[in-house]
Amino acid sequence: QEVDIYLKRLEEHIRLDFKLRILDGFCGTARHGVEMVKRGFTNVRSFDYSLAMLEEGKKQENNVPKLICADARYLPFGEDFFDVYQIHNTSAIGFFDTEEENQTVLNEAYRILKPGGVLIFDLVNREYALSKLANIQTSITNGGKTIQSSRKTYVDSSNRCFTQFTETINGVSKSPLIKIRVYSVQEVEEMLEKAEFTRIYSHLKVFTFDPTGKLLGTRGVRNLYIAIK
Repeated sequence: QEVDIYLKRLEEHIRLDFKLRILDGFCGTARHGVEMVKRGFTNVRSFDYSLAMLEEGKKQENNVPKLICADARYLPFGEDFFDVYQIHNTSAIGFFDTEEENQTVLNEAYRILKPGGVLIFDLVNREYALSKLANIQTSITNGGKTIQSSRKTYVDSSNRCFTQFTETINGVSKSPLIKIRVYSVQEVEEMLEKAEFTRIYSHLKVFTFDPTGKLLGTRGVRNLYIAIK
């Protein structure tokens, strides 16, 4: 369903030729890249920084795109190479530690796209995150282990919004702190302008559903962004 939403928006800005060069970023196991191949696109490349996730992706029997291990800040492609760069990861813009690094992700997107190429991605709606994801606690006991997870969304003294994840097992922290920057629409648009994209379109409050039709609680209300080089 996510892929169909993207394709519907993409065709408003580019002719959907099956030979388009498509980059599928922050792909994890490449499930969205696989869906693009299923739909007939023949030139799809999916990248992720995690080799483990890519190895899982390789286990899929059919329709697997070309998988590449890469860092979104330093993409291993030449300038003006891709027609479309899609990112189906709601924390991709905001994942890195500094504002400069997150800006670099968009700068690289501009660099590798052809003139007229399209960047499309979605991010969690900031207002939704602050109202619905302000403080979520879960606790599961299994095999004598108690696993507690915490998700907190907050605004700091500089009016910057973050979502912070922690996990403990039997009271001991077992995962590093993950803190993701949650950008407002205005902030994202300013970053895209700084990356030199000329046409920017923001589609607010795009709802994402699981296969049963139920709204996904932790990522449900998203903003969809399209930027044209």
